[in-house]
Amino acid sequence: MPHFTNGQTVTFHGTKTFVCLDIWLNIACYLEPEDLARLGKVSLNMRALRNHALLYRYSIAKLLRNFMPPRLYLPFREAQQRSRAVISGSAVLEYLAEADFGIPDLDIYVPQARSKMLLEFMTDNFEIVPTVPKRKVALFSPNNLVPPYIEAQNQSEFLIHNDSGYSDTSIAAVHNFHYKGRILQVISCLTSPMDTILRFHSTVVMNVVTATHAYCLYPRPTLTHMRGLINGDRTPENDLCLDKYKGRGYSFISSVPNSSLRSCALSPLSTKRRFVGDVHSFAIPLRRSETLPVKDTIMVNSWELWYKRYCWQAETSYSVFSAPRLSSPMVACNSKVFSAIRRAFTSHRNVVDDDFEEMDGVVTDVVKDKFPSSFAFIEEIDE
Repeated sequence: MPHFTNGQTVTFHGTKTFVCLDIWLNIACYLEPEDLARLGKVSLNMRALRNHALLYRYSIAKLLRNFMPPRLYLPFREAQQRSRAVISGSAVLEYLAEADFGIPDLDIYVPQARSKMLLEFMTDNFEIVPTVPKRKVALFSPNNLVPPYIEAQNQSEFLIHNDSGYSDTSIAAVHNFHYKGRILQVISCLTSPMDTILRFHSTVVMNVVTATHAYCLYPRPTLTHMRGLINGDRTPENDLCLDKYKGRGYSFISSVPNSSLRSCALSPLSTKRRFVGDVHSFAIPLRRSETLPVKDTIMVNSWELWYKRYCWQAETSYSVFSAPRLSSPMVACNSKVFSAIRRAFTSHRNVVDDDFEEMDGVVTDVVKDKFPSSFAFIEEIDE
């Protein structure tokens, strides 16, 4: 392992003990993600150990192996990068929680403007199947809690109308592909995939995997306490999704009456500005490749939690920023973030006169420079 000596000396009950590398690696494999992140702050040795443990525990192969052959791992990630697609949903939660839910679907969210290039890759390598399966799972029950025209799409986070696709208004189209009994769903989003993901029914499934990184937006409640905050109003459709996760051991809260949790900047459930790659997120660099960029531009997408007065139910708040020179629209939570984005466009226009040059990387740098204390230190993992 690079930059790691033979071990590390620790003090336990006043006694100094030298612990060899193999023992540290075994310990790291059983640590909670939050503790593993803290371990990396102890010393350079522990940082190298943490990186090695992350590379092993969160290998991208563990997420993709049930949905495609190994020869397609890198080509798929390259297609994912070109199209700015992200993976989310139950499969990513299973991957980050290191659990086994028996997930039959892989949900891939792509901006509609770039969906063609991803669909071409999927069509060349997978068998396409109808969007609505032949075997329909009716969710209508005698107590009339669910409208009869709603159907479940396998393990998807959304519900499907028979005639108009996904019930979420941010969804443009859904294409299903088949691999050994598993379904890969390519979900075209009208704007940004983050616009769709931040609409999810709860914080439990607000996790994304890009071509280069994996992110859990609420790691402490999701991965450590197996608890989620319900996002928005309760509906019969959302309750069906919540029941699925309750069956996997997760619990949910519908409000946050504790004012300290809502106002303290140290709380991930506060009303303070949040970013995908901020200090409250669990961010994991994936195995590198020369064909994939080091910088991940999704990390500067931002949002805020708003709470209804007196009942203190939470709702995710943001706006969508779209521009021709952004490869994918961004979500931004307030005027300060919007000002930083606009400043990036203004300053860059004075330097480079190119109306076709993508601005994602420039915007990412400007936003991170504007809010440096918000972001976690994400370093690349040495092979």
